[in-house]
Amino acid sequence: MLKNNIKIFLVEDNPPDARIVEEHLKDSDSDSFTIKNAETLLQAINILMKESFDIILLDLNLPDSMGVETFERIYFVAQTTPIILITGIKDEHIAKETIKKGAQDYLTKNDISTNLLTRSIHYSIERLKLSTELEKTKQLEVLKKEIETLDNIPKGGSTKATEFSLGIRSLRGSSQKTFMAFSNEIARIMEDAIDERMYKINKDIATSLRILADDFGGILAGPQDVVEIYSYTLKEKLKNANYELSRAYLEEGRMVVLQLMGYLVSFYRKYIPANLIINRKDNNK
Repeated sequence: MLKNNIKIFLVEDNPPDARIVEEHLKDSDSDSFTIKNAETLLQAINILMKESFDIILLDLNLPDSMGVETFERIYFVAQTTPIILITGIKDEHIAKETIKKGAQDYLTKNDISTNLLTRSIHYSIERLKLSTELEKTKQLEVLKKEIETLDNIPKGGSTKATEFSLGIRSLRGSSQKTFMAFSNEIARIMEDAIDERMYKINKDIATSLRILADDFGGILAGPQDVVEIYSYTLKEKLKNANYELSRAYLEEGRMVVLQLMGYLVSFYRKYIPANLIINRKDNNK
């Protein structure tokens, strides 16, 4: 009988512990395993951004990350891959917390045997496979509805915010070059937001959004222009994105556009009394 070939990503910084896990997997009579190892969280994330695996065996305590946060950062980039936590310390609190957050199983190194490990791998793969298909269907439906909602916001005539309030053309209608420049900046900020969440590095998203809001306000762009640019940018980013990246763009994109709207409102509250709108109307007569 042919053995199943299961591709495993082992995130473990201790070579002796990694060898023990590998030996248990080699002793399995029912399956064959291809194992790739990473020793730091950063290395693991970089690999997961390029490769896919059937399962992840994760040590929570790594040189560059400790505890539940290690799981959360791996889970962010690999939600559709089952994750089994393998740790040297038996901690029921951590076990319950990580499983509640999405881990499939929690094993302590001293208790691992070949049968226990392989059984956990099989159950974790099958369990997540069933739940993931349902979740993907739900998420794709949410994504479809969100884009449809953005597309159905009125885009012509006097319903445009800038046309209605300022008597001028929409940003996309008045300057395609400016529209694309804003789209590229929103795309960059979305990428920074994803990097900030994955790698825990400060990209100063708030400052970037304040500057962008000031740029929008400087040309008297309205909320409708922001929504239209965001809708266009999101659809462009999703064209070649896999499920995990699509979900990340959707989640971070929502936060980016909401913060941007808030900063834009603050800009207008501060500067509208300075006759900006009157001057802009006069220039467009």
